Amino acid sequence: FFFIEETPQTIKPHSGELVFQVFDVGHGDALLLRTERQTVLVDTGRREIEGVLISNLQKLGVEKIDILIFSHAHGDHTGNGAAIIEYFPVGKVYEGPGQPPSPLVKKYHDAMEKRGVSLVIPKAGDRIDLGGGAELEFLTPLPGFTAPEVKKNLNNSSIVARVTFGQIHMLLTGDMEEELENELVKKYPSKLQAQILKSPHHGSASSSTVPFLKAVRPEVALVSVSDKMAAEQYHIKIFKRYEEMGIKTYRTDTQDTITVRTDGKTYQIHTGKVGDLK
Repeated sequence: FFFIEETPQTIKPHSGELVFQVFDVGHGDALLLRTERQTVLVDTGRREIEGVLISNLQKLGVEKIDILIFSHAHGDHTGNGAAIIEYFPVGKVYEGPGQPPSPLVKKYHDAMEKRGVSLVIPKAGDRIDLGGGAELEFLTPLPGFTAPEVKKNLNNSSIVARVTFGQIHMLLTGDMEEELENELVKKYPSKLQAQILKSPHHGSASSSTVPFLKAVRPEVALVSVSDKMAAEQYHIKIFKRYEEMGIKTYRTDTQDTITVRTDGKTYQIHTGKVGDLK
């Protein structure tokens, strides 16, 4: 694989290519996964970045969202759900079971009803064909880790999914913390491996435990984090852990949008503002 920073990026995936992007949305997650056939948006960041998110998607040539996944109900992941559904044609929405009816969740549910968008509650093991041989597999929800069961810590109700494209694997983790990481390591002792890890919980010390990282064996960790959060000790601890374990770290607070392009055999990583795309 190759790391190419500050390199102009083409707008749409080429034939036989998968593109994965982690947008700079400050504190929050907004992830875009595209093949020639499917466009998947995972989380929508905080309400305050609505204009930035929609502008980024426009600049990338996104005209519709085939699949919109909400990892869990916290506002830094669901903040622009309604705006996305109102602005773009959306095929299906996926969320974990029993998510609490927060104002933001209710707002995107109302937008779904208005637009006739169907809701899917996935089960662990469910798979989505992304086209061209790419596939997304849900590793959660697991018994004991759904929203009704983890009321005090919704992070551990996060949808976790593994994307496979040829020989390349990506692990999408929401905000899961140590308890769910431990459960995944027990349930999937040989299935978590992925070259590319979307860092759990914005790179905080609540997550990225050593046993989990040993099971995943990532080459790179992509961290969606604000500059204020990244400066705090409990993030610095994890950045150091990644370094000690030979995991190269990419961070939205210092490198803006992170783009992974892969043909299923190798991958390249680019960084820079979406507005700089050619």
